[in-house]
Amino acid sequence: MLPSKALLYDKWMLTAAATVTLGSLLVGWLTYTYFWFALPFALLFLYVTVADIKFGFYLLLFCLPLSIEFSFTTSLGTDLPTEPLMLGLMLVFIASWLSNKKLVAQEFLTHPLFFLLALHFFWIIISVVYSSNHIVSFKFLLAKTWYLVVFVLLGGVIMRELKDFKKAFWCIFIPTIATVFYTLYRHSKKGFSFADVNTMMEPFYRNHVAYAAFVAQLIPLTWLAITWYKKRSVTRNMLIASLLVMLVAVYFSYTRSSWLSVIAILPCAFLIQHRLLGRSMLLGAVLIITGVFYMGYQNRYLYYAPNFDETIMHEDLESHLSATYNMEDISSGERVFRWIAGFRMWEANPIVGYGPGNFYNFYKPFAVSSYATFVSRNPERSTVHNYFLLLLIEQGIIGLLIFSIFTGALLWYGQRIYHQLKDKQLRRFAMALTLTLIVIYVNTFLSDLIETDKVGTLYFLIVAMLINLDIKSRREKEVVS
Repeated sequence: MLPSKALLYDKWMLTAAATVTLGSLLVGWLTYTYFWFALPFALLFLYVTVADIKFGFYLLLFCLPLSIEFSFTTSLGTDLPTEPLMLGLMLVFIASWLSNKKLVAQEFLTHPLFFLLALHFFWIIISVVYSSNHIVSFKFLLAKTWYLVVFVLLGGVIMRELKDFKKAFWCIFIPTIATVFYTLYRHSKKGFSFADVNTMMEPFYRNHVAYAAFVAQLIPLTWLAITWYKKRSVTRNMLIASLLVMLVAVYFSYTRSSWLSVIAILPCAFLIQHRLLGRSMLLGAVLIITGVFYMGYQNRYLYYAPNFDETIMHEDLESHLSATYNMEDISSGERVFRWIAGFRMWEANPIVGYGPGNFYNFYKPFAVSSYATFVSRNPERSTVHNYFLLLLIEQGIIGLLIFSIFTGALLWYGQRIYHQLKDKQLRRFAMALTLTLIVIYVNTFLSDLIETDKVGTLYFLIVAMLINLDIKSRREKEVVS
């Protein structure tokens, strides 16, 4: 009796998988290049993704909190395993979209938020063309491409209903809370020392800022998840306890921007409920622009230069907060040092900027020595620590304006969707998504984490979900009318 075609196929697949696995192990062992060990897992992921792209997407979300930075050279690095997964998902999704043009709904592609995001991406391409270092900017463009394709387009296809987000939430939440307990345990052995905080979350987070921002942005979403379950249920109680642990984790991260972002959650919820978010944003923008012009007029900022010998790293929290108030802590001093350099860079190249990813390569000649600190040599090659200013420097005034309009529209839509939806669960969903965006934006004023895999991915996924919620609210309105 001849074996069936299915049986022959299974035997062929098993033989091929065994051969690849053994071959990879042998090559890795003989050459001492152990990344060959990852090849079977990569091929398995590719096979499963092609068979079921949703599984690959949820696997990516699960890996986000656990990803680690890996550097091939001083100028080339990646996040493992997330960026290779993003690249694979992008290629599979594009192939699927080409074979099925209706995969992404027309309503999604013609939505004003998607248009503004596409305009933002288009201007990134323009700034890459005029970049002062094309190689760096092109690498940035590639990464931005798979972020947008995977989390906006593919995310928009998968995250169409609240039930889809529930799966996504648990995929992100479970590994995140594991890293929180891991960090708190390590930090407790140091007595929650302020001096040791920056390394307690390694290898999963670069530093305490990235860790705190990632945990803080999950706080509104965890609050939302609590409402999914009955009172006194085991799952609800577990989520409440986890929320408290996350608040403790943010506190012991000693990250001022994340403290502010968490504090802002309740007032911003009030503003959204009373349709005041737009006015508050406009007032905030006016105050910031006024402050910038005030400090820049006739170089008034020079009168506020700190004392080099007193602008130091403090070993305890009380001294750190006191120094922050007096502008004598090294973190605040170094931020101002780079902000001044950034504004002077923009004045030299105001329209298209220096190109994405190029702040570090060009900022030092523009720095003002009176604001220099002990860490101004910047060996870690970090950037300007303000995402909006970073856009101004690297993409020029047009790039900043496009992203600012997109930001305003995004938060305005979040508020509008909240008031248009009738379903209580969906209203809470819209509120939680908008509050998460606000947490991210508060953090971006003192950092630039939207380009990182742990913050940027959730940011763009929320964009996709808000577009889908707005489409849903429009359809509800049409049915009622």
